[in-house]
Amino acid sequence: MDILKERLYYLLQKYFDNTATSSELEELYQLFKDGRYNDAIDSYLSDVWEKAQKPEPLFSAEQSERVFKHIFETHPTDTEKHTTKNNFSFWLFMAATLSAVLITVGYIYWKNLTPSIKEGVDKTKLAHDLLPGSDKATLTLSNGKVIVLNTSQQGVLLNQGGIAVRKEANGQLEYKFNGNLLKQQALVYNTLATPQGGQYRVVLSDGTKVWLNSASSIHFPSVFNASNRIVELTGEAYFEVAKNPSKPFSVIANQSEIKVFGTHFNVMAYSDEGVTKTTLLEGSVQVKKNAVEKLLTPGEQAVTDSQGKLIVKSNIDIEAETAWKDGFFKFDDTSISEVMRQISRWYNVNITYAGNIPTKNLTGTISRNVKASELLNMLSYTGVKFKIEGSNIIVLN
Repeated sequence: MDILKERLYYLLQKYFDNTATSSELEELYQLFKDGRYNDAIDSYLSDVWEKAQKPEPLFSAEQSERVFKHIFETHPTDTEKHTTKNNFSFWLFMAATLSAVLITVGYIYWKNLTPSIKEGVDKTKLAHDLLPGSDKATLTLSNGKVIVLNTSQQGVLLNQGGIAVRKEANGQLEYKFNGNLLKQQALVYNTLATPQGGQYRVVLSDGTKVWLNSASSIHFPSVFNASNRIVELTGEAYFEVAKNPSKPFSVIANQSEIKVFGTHFNVMAYSDEGVTKTTLLEGSVQVKKNAVEKLLTPGEQAVTDSQGKLIVKSNIDIEAETAWKDGFFKFDDTSISEVMRQISRWYNVNITYAGNIPTKNLTGTISRNVKASELLNMLSYTGVKFKIEGSNIIVLN
């Protein structure tokens, strides 16, 4: 089931009816702006146009060609043309385009051709709602002191042996040399941890950037030693490792070791998933589990399990593995149970099943910045129904 298609139609209808919330308008804007969805948006707009032209054409073939040539030549999904600086001009363009063309054909399409979709939205209205996750985490120091980062003021939070630990204006945590690095007798470790419903970013003292997903933690020294760089991970994180050929970087996760020199990769190591996945985007990494070692090239994924098995998969949907970092859920033939585990961690809810777990697999992309009811409305298009009760989501079958 193509959830992205249904989501676009849903957001466009809200836009046409002037009932879209600010978050829905922002989501629609992001979908139009994100270059990854150009082909999909063009296809869907063409589909709306074609169906709205039947049974009596609203526009001649010549008019249709002229209008669509204009739309696609000035498509508002070009991220270089529509930066934050000119969002207002983008919305003027989008409004003019949609008002002149899609309000006519889209409104007809929605009113007459998609009753099943509209009923799916109406029938899944929920009395309670849950907010999506946000930037929140705790930093635990070697002496046991805990700093709540989401409530801390920006600026220097502490100094550790010549390293200034700063919270930047964008909320990111950074470890920076302050010019007075002291020789350390032993490594001083910190732990950055996100709760369910949280995410955070940190720049380590060597310049390595780490994005931490919900219900995750990373244990690392404030300053690495002279020979290597080793961190420990639970949960999920995306790494952009600073290059240093003389000092390899290693991630320890679920008794697996990922060794790199400078590369971009994602590690998913949640204990409730049963496997650890290392997905390589750029460079090369070596994954080791017990006595088995595998070298990955970009686009490959190493999968290890608790029995020590290690396999390498090719032709991986990289976007599906890293979409969380960019604010999206992306499912690629993903089971309902795995989808619900992701939802549980991001919305900080318990998941229960009324009856057997549905056997459907899902494919599509949804923003992680929507309320739980909006997300569940989208998933309900697959035929699976949901109910929110307090901090619980019940999957009905």
